[in-house]
Amino acid sequence: MSILTLLPQRLSSMTYARWRPSSLWIQAALSFILLATGCGGSDSAKRSGQTSIKGNGSAESGSNQSPYIAQQKFRYTRYTLLSKYRGEQSLGVKYFSPKERESLSVSVRDGLLIDHRGEPLDAHLDDKSNANRTGKAIYVISIDGLLWVCFDQRYGFIHHSSLLAGAPVLAAGELVLDQGQLLSISNSSGHYKPDMESLDVALKILKTMGVDLKQTERLKVGPTGLPFNKRLRKAKPRGE
Repeated sequence: MSILTLLPQRLSSMTYARWRPSSLWIQAALSFILLATGCGGSDSAKRSGQTSIKGNGSAESGSNQSPYIAQQKFRYTRYTLLSKYRGEQSLGVKYFSPKERESLSVSVRDGLLIDHRGEPLDAHLDDKSNANRTGKAIYVISIDGLLWVCFDQRYGFIHHSSLLAGAPVLAAGELVLDQGQLLSISNSSGHYKPDMESLDVALKILKTMGVDLKQTERLKVGPTGLPFNKRLRKAKPRGE
């Protein structure tokens, strides 16, 4: 498509009739501005909702996934995706399909978290294919009380919102595990911003599931995004 013909398609016929730029360089300049601000691109790709997401081989790039749907089983506060992240799929953020999400499901056996294959949940950092992992996992608890975990968080590609395709959650944050043993848990999530009480909810649900919490460190994150206990220590007057 010629850049000189892009402008009439982006402006309404009324607006364009009112403007009718007399010179070609004005049309070209305005068309360039439209492209630079994201108004350009392939019309067919926009109509189909396709994006050019590239990542792990299991990514189903090119399709917009619908949010996870479930009946809420608990009367706890539910947290919705912050409005500024809506439509993030068009920017390359991956939302897992129902089929892909099966690999994120977690169960409990003998107090340990177990992955979808029946093995203790672990980051497997010794595996070269997991070179991008940090050892931390992100988690969400869906409104039906199920736990979903992913070790492959990547800025701009996989976030808390990816796990349930932007659906509401009861809790969200980060985990550290070792062969299924839950070592630490937080409520740190920039996409959902759950309050500190959500961590208590997560622990209640995990305890009900049978998770061994004896060795688990609880890290509550306040509204500023800082660990709450550290903020309290910094606020103490000198000499105390």
